[in-house]
Amino acid sequence: MSTARDLLGELNKKSQFEPVDLQESAAQIRIMGRVRADGTNANVANWLLLVRNLLIRVQVTGCPWRADVSKSYFLKGEKVVYGWRLVLQAPGLDVRTCIPDMISTVRGAPQASHVSVEEVPLVGASPNRNSLNRGKGAGSVLNAPPIASIAGRNFGGS
Repeated sequence: MSTARDLLGELNKKSQFEPVDLQESAAQIRIMGRVRADGTNANVANWLLLVRNLLIRVQVTGCPWRADVSKSYFLKGEKVVYGWRLVLQAPGLDVRTCIPDMISTVRGAPQASHVSVEEVPLVGASPNRNSLNRGKGAGSVLNAPPIASIAGRNFGGS
């Protein structure tokens, strides 16, 4: 039989959810944790897709368990931080009997799309096609010669 620890493992695999506290009883499973930032927001996007999947499962299909997901704010030293609180309940049942269905719901959550950009050379273009000094188009005013010396003309009026 699956346990709350198995559910935590699936949450971590899907969205890098790191549990901070787990309280488990027959009435409810209460998990407090954080989603590790990865610099691209992919983990948070995956977590939100996972939460969406949980909410769809409990609200649309009328399953026997309920999920309450919220942010909990607290002080860490002088800084205000938050963690995610996930409360799972099964009214009239031992919530632990619903863990296999919860795990299945977590596994069924889609992954956020990942975009990567790769630079490739433009076929047929010269290697210096993006250089600043090609002799065409606008250039920097700082490198322009004084107007009076252009083409040997004297623009001073005398």
